[in-house]
Amino acid sequence: MPTRVRVVDWGGPRQGDETRVTLSGIPQEKRAQFEGMIQGHFWMMVENGNLVFSPAAEPLPDPVKDAEMLPFWRQHDQSQEVQGRLQETILDPEERRGSPSFMVKNLCGYHYTAEGYRMNAKLLESYGFVCMRSQREADGKFWEAWYLPGAWAARGPLEVVVLRRKAESIQERGSLARQQEETSAVISFLCSNVSFGSLDVTVQRAAATVD
Repeated sequence: MPTRVRVVDWGGPRQGDETRVTLSGIPQEKRAQFEGMIQGHFWMMVENGNLVFSPAAEPLPDPVKDAEMLPFWRQHDQSQEVQGRLQETILDPEERRGSPSFMVKNLCGYHYTAEGYRMNAKLLESYGFVCMRSQREADGKFWEAWYLPGAWAARGPLEVVVLRRKAESIQERGSLARQQEETSAVISFLCSNVSFGSLDVTVQRAAATVD
């Protein structure tokens, strides 16, 4: 028979306005939601001795429900049906062309402060990065990453760096060497100007193609 949730201690010091409440019987599977309630992500009540949680905010939309959202998704036209297939190897990774994408994670790294996060977030936004977040877990936590689809999408000071590097090497380097220098310039700039835990540089390894 499950243990009923109940208050086993209620009180506080005689001096001051501090109050202390001790609960017992909180099930293991409810601890994450209980933590989320403390962080303001759930409303909580005790109903017939059981904890009942209700989200304090509307959940993020399911990605499937955004399938018709333009211009982020190209609207499907059934009159122009095209048969496609997955192609695993497009180019040799060592001979790739085009800019890779960049993903910044754990903004502020080991030095998080609210002001530091605000400053670094504004910097990334000014450089062309877009913030992507997961849906919240039961404890109210979520994953966050900052995404730049390629050096071609750089904005502001980062765009200036990319264009300068491209202009310096366009006369004396091949296209692959120029792209590698461009990528190195982006990495160096981000490491010098933004505080983060990790920076991933990714290249396309599979894609849907049309004959």
